[in-house]
Amino acid sequence: MVGVSDAVAEYLKRTVSAFGDDNTLAINNAIDIDQARASMLPRASARTDLGLAPDGTIIGCIGRLVPVKGHAVLINAFARIASRYPDVSVVIIGEGRERPALEALIARHGLEHRILLLGAHNDALRYVRAFDIFAMPSFSEGLPLALLEALAGERPVVGSDIPSMAPILRSCGGSICQPGDDADISTKLIALLEIDSDELKKKGAFGYEYLCNQHAIEDFQKNYLSLINTMLISNRGE
Repeated sequence: MVGVSDAVAEYLKRTVSAFGDDNTLAINNAIDIDQARASMLPRASARTDLGLAPDGTIIGCIGRLVPVKGHAVLINAFARIASRYPDVSVVIIGEGRERPALEALIARHGLEHRILLLGAHNDALRYVRAFDIFAMPSFSEGLPLALLEALAGERPVVGSDIPSMAPILRSCGGSICQPGDDADISTKLIALLEIDSDELKKKGAFGYEYLCNQHAIEDFQKNYLSLINTMLISNRGE
């Protein structure tokens, strides 16, 4: 008798093989870029609102405090390099059940004043420009809209090599790290921290240009309308 796993594998194989260029259309996730940018506070205002120092480099992260978001990995990665970069800090916006564990981890590293858990904030998108580097060390993501929002804010991004994020990171000039590998993340962070602010801005601008070309809400809407029209025409012909 064929095992359940074998049966599932065979079903998936048949299903995947049924799709090809002639019957498959990929439509990228999208955000309203203009609306996102209009929601963002300028760097200085965002830092003031969050109670952050106006100077220094901030590695920022936005997401619920749950294990799948990889915040502990980011904390361990920063702990590896914190003494080398005394003017750099990590700021995490979000709330969740992982807070006590993360606070304990930060304390073990003695970085209570360098890694800040700011809790949940309404419309966290407003604060993207408070960061100089945006980090998404997730183990898994569905629709990585936070990544697209970081690109809308023209921030260089560091993210995990997972299916939903890796193609975007490769195309936008982002830094790709292995999920759960704090040594790899620290290496990618060092590479960004070693370049000057003008070069960081160029990286952010490149990511923004990619976003406008590939993830604009207008193109998303047009592609869906085109798909619907194609399906309607096809059905009429049957």
